[in-house]
Amino acid sequence: NNSFEALQKPLYVNATNILNGQVAFFHKGQLIKPLLASAALPPIFSPIEIGENLYSDGGILNNFPIEPLRFMCNKLIGSFVNPLTNIDKNEVKSTMALIQRVYHIGLDAKDLIKFDQCNYIFSPPTISNIGVFDNKAVFKSYELGYQHALLEMPKILKCLN
Repeated sequence: NNSFEALQKPLYVNATNILNGQVAFFHKGQLIKPLLASAALPPIFSPIEIGENLYSDGGILNNFPIEPLRFMCNKLIGSFVNPLTNIDKNEVKSTMALIQRVYHIGLDAKDLIKFDQCNYIFSPPTISNIGVFDNKAVFKSYELGYQHALLEMPKILKCLN
């Protein structure tokens, strides 16, 4: 069934409305198009048409979308897998590299101020070395996340109690 209501658990998905420049949260109605839109990272994927609007990756405006969940949960665990790391000045020599870096800095600043609203932040430190489009590293990122979860399990369980 292609609807949020058919799911066993509530799900909120965010996407960026390319026409009005606002973030949208989807949690009712059609499921597939909002899911596709939430991951439609430009310029790799085209925006997805939903109604009269075009939507792309929710992370363009909100890469840590806790807003719909803050008042629905007793405990909130955030997952942050794209932390800003220090780089060498040689890594920002091109205009495109500089633009990407500035964009990442801006996104991180918006995300970090939300951390205090979470009871726990899951953020494997070594996962930032894996590129967003590195398909060969999918298993590696899973394994890094799993190993980090094992190490952090006492803290996670303490946070939930």
